[in-house]
Amino acid sequence: MAALALVVWGGVWCGVTGSWAWLALAVAVAVLAVAVWRTKRRVLLVAALGAMAAGAVGAMWWWGNSGSPLADFARQRAVVAVEAVVAGDPVVWPPSGILQGETVVNVSVRQLLGRGQEYSLRQTASLTMGLDGPRLEVGQRIALTARPSWPATGLAPVIRLRALGDVTLIGSPGVVDRALNRLRAGLRGAMVHSPPDQAGLVPGLVVGDVSNLSPALSDAFKVTALTHLTAVSGTNLTLMTVFLVTAARVAGARGWWLRGVTVAGVIGFVALCRGEPSVLRAAAMGLTALAATGVTSAPGRGLRQWGVAVMGVCLIQPALSHSWGFAMSAAATAGILWWASGWARALRRWAPAWLAEAIAIPLAAQLATQPLVTALNGQVSLVGLFANMVAEPFVGPVTVLGLIACLLSPLGPPAGLVGWLAGWCAQPIILAARAGAALPGATLAWGSAQWGYTLLALGVLTGVCWLLARLAPVVLARWWATAVTMALLIGAVAVPAPSPGWPGPWSVVFCDVGQGDAAVVRVSDGVGVLIDAGPDPPALSRCLADLHIGRLALVLFSHEHDDHMAGAAGLGGRVKIDLVLVRAGLPAPDQTGLPVFLGDSAIPVAATRTGQQITVGSVRWTTIRSGPLMQATAAPATGEDPAPNNASTIGLLEVGGLRVLFTGDAETEEEALLAASGAGLTADVLKVAHHGSSRQDADFLAGTHAVVAVVSVGAGNDYGHPAARTMTTLQADGMRVYRTDQVGGVALIRSAQGITVHAQHALAR
Repeated sequence: MAALALVVWGGVWCGVTGSWAWLALAVAVAVLAVAVWRTKRRVLLVAALGAMAAGAVGAMWWWGNSGSPLADFARQRAVVAVEAVVAGDPVVWPPSGILQGETVVNVSVRQLLGRGQEYSLRQTASLTMGLDGPRLEVGQRIALTARPSWPATGLAPVIRLRALGDVTLIGSPGVVDRALNRLRAGLRGAMVHSPPDQAGLVPGLVVGDVSNLSPALSDAFKVTALTHLTAVSGTNLTLMTVFLVTAARVAGARGWWLRGVTVAGVIGFVALCRGEPSVLRAAAMGLTALAATGVTSAPGRGLRQWGVAVMGVCLIQPALSHSWGFAMSAAATAGILWWASGWARALRRWAPAWLAEAIAIPLAAQLATQPLVTALNGQVSLVGLFANMVAEPFVGPVTVLGLIACLLSPLGPPAGLVGWLAGWCAQPIILAARAGAALPGATLAWGSAQWGYTLLALGVLTGVCWLLARLAPVVLARWWATAVTMALLIGAVAVPAPSPGWPGPWSVVFCDVGQGDAAVVRVSDGVGVLIDAGPDPPALSRCLADLHIGRLALVLFSHEHDDHMAGAAGLGGRVKIDLVLVRAGLPAPDQTGLPVFLGDSAIPVAATRTGQQITVGSVRWTTIRSGPLMQATAAPATGEDPAPNNASTIGLLEVGGLRVLFTGDAETEEEALLAASGAGLTADVLKVAHHGSSRQDADFLAGTHAVVAVVSVGAGNDYGHPAARTMTTLQADGMRVYRTDQVGGVALIRSAQGITVHAQHALAR
């Protein structure tokens, strides 16, 4: 059943792409896979038929979405009148820097008027509107004028609607939706007396409501492999069902009454969590785990139920076949069913039952999902096991107390008390996430450069996970072996871990230092040139350590803002610095205090000047422009003084046949001045100014003729960097764009094949 489930999953996946070639591949791979598994002809026939039938289901879903009238209007970018029913909770994006705030919500389009024709349909779409629109609730019927657009990806498309005017409420939610809306709002209300992190986590863990979850806590959960707790998972459903069954048993329910309570509880829970695809996926995996509980202790017996659940989800919601969340949930459940009971049994030889389960379950889930997590995020969480061990005992109390608070919310004060208790039960989970994310070696970055290398590396990682799974019961059965393994893991997270394959051969590396700039140029082994230093000293130190740089022949600061200089604090005390260059026009006190700031009072400091050339080994720097201050014609929304930005030192660096144009934080005015001056701007690589802000001069960007553009930017920054308009312009000019918030550090070198780009954390495209 598990093998057939994989065949069906693959068939649906290929069908959802809408390509006959993928469908043919699905059948071929299914036949080949089962031929290796078993050689019976009947099994081959079933596999081929299953793949074709599943592919047909996926293809019907694709054509139902891509061939609808709404999809046709989206391709034409036509303006349409829409009547729709709100199908999900709105997600509010507040104003951030240059980005205006907006509200995004899933809707089910029911009536469509376009080009004089009226259509009735039932198709899910994503609606974007301004913050001044009405407060939407699930079940409301709305009318609006919108412009539909086709999504950028061709896989599992969901049409996007952008409201062009007012959104009008024309219908109220039904009785059921209204009751569910009140319960969800009641749970949020029950958390008002709790600290913000608790108030954001509990609704997310209980009913999947992450509207109040802070971005910082969300990032910490990603680093510590606790992301599954910030949304509804199979664990939530299992805990809720166990709670209801236990309560029903205490009340005297037996037989079919007990089954009825279980079914009603599952239906109610799915409805309370909105019945979205992710919730259906969680419900299927949770019921699988529940059905397998107590059936047998033999490994793998629960995989029959797992196979049925996977097939059901893929056939009912074909789009989920392309969902990373579904893949990881299915893999985690399979890992727990296959490994956890045996590992827990091995641990119980020397450890109490509660500790055995706290170790075995998260370890099985992490090993099963690690290749998928690495393919998605480009990293391996080294603290995930410890964080999940700490969190595991508290998930149950939070879920049960949160559910009780939700059900008691119509009564008022009692719900607040229970919600307060749920919040403090969640506090250890929050502390584990924040403490784990703060460790220097919390994650192991997984370097990659090309598809072939990436597939090979992930294949190796999969093999390593399989080998560890084989060794796990042997290690876990012995307390001393488990203690040694734990000690090694603790030692690994105490220090930053190197990235496998990183940086490889390199001439220039743009370091991942968050929201700031820092680039290292290779002079020779152990010797480099540093262009800007970013905002974070530990991040810069990690980058220099990865590159084995112990001496900086030259350090150049493009201008004096902290996101380009603060990372150099104390740098002279850690590496030898020969010379520091700062932009022209800086006051003398700033120059005088700089050596002390760097940690070495003997470091010489000089100012850049236009036309200046400096040669260090095979590296040559040419200053194209430096100062004076130039005020921007339009003040940016960030509140930052733009004058130093427009005085940034702009220069061309040449090394190993590679020409890189460094632009600091230059804005439109400085870029336009250079573009009109006829200065030589031609380069192979462009360091995009000001982290990709919208204040770019199109003629300047085009005049560089660069083939690669690097945007040094921090993930989740408050400035809206990089701007979508800038990214579009760079790509329209024919540049391949790499962002440090997405791929980590970026290493470049010129070879006989051209410019080779090596990304630190994820696949370089």
